[in-house]
Amino acid sequence: MAKRFERRRWSLFLCFLAGYLNVLGILMVAAPTSHFTGNASQLVLALGAGETGRALLLLVLFFSFIFGSGLSGFLSTKFETTKLYVLTLQVIGLLLLIASFFPDILLGATIAFTLGFQNALGLYYRGTKVRTTHITGYLTDLGYELGHSLGVGNRNLWKVSYFGISILIFILGGGVYYMIHSISIYLPLPIAGVFYILTSYIFKSQDR
Repeated sequence: MAKRFERRRWSLFLCFLAGYLNVLGILMVAAPTSHFTGNASQLVLALGAGETGRALLLLVLFFSFIFGSGLSGFLSTKFETTKLYVLTLQVIGLLLLIASFFPDILLGATIAFTLGFQNALGLYYRGTKVRTTHITGYLTDLGYELGHSLGVGNRNLWKVSYFGISILIFILGGGVYYMIHSISIYLPLPIAGVFYILTSYIFKSQDR
């Protein structure tokens, strides 16, 4: 039970960070960096309008997210899971600490890479694989589990609770970013770096 709670805390904290970074990306590069359905449509519109700079930015975000996911998959074949995730999140945290000095396109690439890597982590909670960077799937899962529970009883009400809380935590992360940004535009990225380093220690503690 204690380990299950730790895994839930770990995944929810990653949802918080994704919401935080996604609002950062929208404000800094005018594009979401945690999910790409809308960006795919925006790419078509940019190409159709001849906005090559906008199209290039979106392509950079696409490939950065894929690269982050691919690196996560590759490293998972080479290293023990806990050590891999702890070290990687610490490196990402350090990178975000200095990312304020990056030009916008590199900043966007860094955030997309981070969230791509994060979304590819093989996280399971009570036997269910969970993703932590966007909530479209969670909205679907929440609706499905609500409907399923009405049909067969409340066997999976824990899923309704988990998906609902994850959605709220994602929104909370975005709200916290906006509050910090309203205080100073220089604070959010270093704080994000500290958050990721802290998350690595949360993950490390759960496997002790």
